[in-house]
Amino acid sequence: MKCFFIRLAQATFDNMINHKDKFLYTIILLFAWGCEQTVEYKSHIDTFTTENAINCFSDTCPAVVLNLVVIDNPKSLTEVTNNWTKLVAFQLMDFTDYDMQTSFNEAIASYINSSQISYPETSELSVAHELSIDTDISYKSNELLSILLSGYAFSGGAHGYDYELYGNFNPHTGREFSRDELLKEGFYAFAKAQLQKEFPNLSIAELPENYLQIGFSDAGMVIIYNELGKEAIPLENKQLIIPWEIVEDYVTI
Repeated sequence: MKCFFIRLAQATFDNMINHKDKFLYTIILLFAWGCEQTVEYKSHIDTFTTENAINCFSDTCPAVVLNLVVIDNPKSLTEVTNNWTKLVAFQLMDFTDYDMQTSFNEAIASYINSSQISYPETSELSVAHELSIDTDISYKSNELLSILLSGYAFSGGAHGYDYELYGNFNPHTGREFSRDELLKEGFYAFAKAQLQKEFPNLSIAELPENYLQIGFSDAGMVIIYNELGKEAIPLENKQLIIPWEIVEDYVTI
């Protein structure tokens, strides 16, 4: 959507040239050049489950429910966000034999097969397998789209685990932000201080990049500190929301 000043410049261009009012025209052009176009976001949710899987009509199957956001607009983000969702979801499903053309139904079929092979002597443990994945928009602006992936996984053992992951995307370049693009110098020292302030008993000698999940919400930056440095973040790890007015000096957006 074009901004007001661009429309104004276009609407009055001929009149200004006729009056040779170059100075006023220059002022309006300066406003137009400095005006930022609004990014319009549109999305929908696609749902995939084991309920319609053919091999679940006769066999006992684990419960799998995927509710995944699809970015319809801006078009620049459709492919990169879909691929990010696939990559993370397939990893959580322990599905390795795939490419970006592989469907979620194929991944679910592989997950079902793996759960049944794991316990061939009984279906009780197979049906106990459970996986839920939800993705949705956590924050959106002209400079940033932040997507939150959350859910629950159980594949045997004493208990399952919850997790949260964030993907941060640039609507103008159509790429996922790197940490260097998103964060200013001094951020990690700032984040360490904020974590230790919030969790006084937390001992952090260093703050490796892979120990942090970083996302955004309307309230500010979301930081999840994972002491194990794993990609799947159990929710019992340290989670902190830093308000925008505090964190704005350490981010580029």
